Amino acid sequence: MSFILLKDKIYNLKPFSRKLILLLIDASLFPLSAFLAFWVKYSKNLDIQLINSSWLVLFSSLIGVIIFLISGQYKTVTRYASSSVFYGIFFRNILSATILIFLTIILNIQRQSFSFWFLFVFFSTFCTTFYRYLIRDLIIKLRASKKQSIIIIYGAGAAGAQLASTLRMNGRHTVAYFVDDDPQLWNRTINNIQVLNPFSLEELKVQIDEVFLAIPSVSKSRRAKIIEFLQDKGIKVKQVPSIDDLTSGKSRIDSLRPIDIEDLLGRDPVIPDPKLLAAGISGSTILVTGAGGSIGSELCRQIINFNPAKLILFEKSELSLYQINQELNFPKFKNAEIIPLLGCATNFKLIDSIISNHKVEIIFHAAAYKHVPILEDNPLQGLYNNVFSTRTICLASEKSQFTKKVILISSDKAVRPTNIMGASKRLSELVVQAYADRNKKS
Repeated sequence: MSFILLKDKIYNLKPFSRKLILLLIDASLFPLSAFLAFWVKYSKNLDIQLINSSWLVLFSSLIGVIIFLISGQYKTVTRYASSSVFYGIFFRNILSATILIFLTIILNIQRQSFSFWFLFVFFSTFCTTFYRYLIRDLIIKLRASKKQSIIIIYGAGAAGAQLASTLRMNGRHTVAYFVDDDPQLWNRTINNIQVLNPFSLEELKVQIDEVFLAIPSVSKSRRAKIIEFLQDKGIKVKQVPSIDDLTSGKSRIDSLRPIDIEDLLGRDPVIPDPKLLAAGISGSTILVTGAGGSIGSELCRQIINFNPAKLILFEKSELSLYQINQELNFPKFKNAEIIPLLGCATNFKLIDSIISNHKVEIIFHAAAYKHVPILEDNPLQGLYNNVFSTRTICLASEKSQFTKKVILISSDKAVRPTNIMGASKRLSELVVQAYADRNKKS
């Protein structure tokens, strides 16, 4: 409890109180630095020198604090103290020593040698920077979360080092190691964090929670290979933004994001050409089966943007149909007639009547059961729904004189299927291919 109270008191200190504490510490460290310089320089007759130059010990405190105040040293946020703080204090202390030297000349007081002033600048700089770094590290420790995730940063370059520094300040992560492809960096350290080769991850994966990919300037093909390498080992991966996002200011170095499908392509994604898409959809009557599902609903959102004459939302689930119908019935889509219809895609008479009555020209068949674990427990229903709904759509569209095109929304799991879901979608593909070949010949 006392530790928590101490932590709260440190956080709740007002800016003026913080500055006053730092000022008082500095005011005591400058005379100490002068005393240490006398002690090193005149260890044999220290008493005599202190008596003759006692004014210097007192004035060093006054001059040093005034310089710090005027130059804005106390405006620095201690918790973010870096090497720039050291350089700033070093030059301020040189200025303080220079003013003290001029005072000895102007007032004709006992002068000190160059070595004494060198020692004074050295001790004053060491003392006034050391305790600031000590306070910084104490604040970071106090801010640190009790449940820190253990991470490895892949990339020991500038981005990786900056990310490690930011995460250290954040207090929610502990950087255990760096990993890099460059053999020249292996077994070296960055801020006391060791750099390892990528193959060490196999042994370390049980000790870590995630790997943060900090290689924003690497090529897409190389990034894809690294991500594949990490995912093959069962390691969670996040990455920093691209170099363009960092330099443009869109993202920060610590704006970590999960791996997207585009990151695995090994190339830039191809942006759809609106003209090509609109050519088939604009002014046409479109039927989307499974319109309330995750894929079907997204299809509807895209199709409605190309101004179809009529968009028929066909869905088995009342709730899903209601949600997509409500979403699409906005004034900006007023040019398209949106018709929500409930039913099952395996019902031939229903599908046939919808196509005939509405003169459907293009069908997007997205109605399917697609959750692998569920279909593994219900194989016959999965096969029936996915395969026979496709056959029904093909039969009805073949019979219709209005339908020009049927597009089956398939799955990557249909390629060399290893489960019921994949097998059902592969059978659906074969059904569509068979009807397409038959209509070509006829």
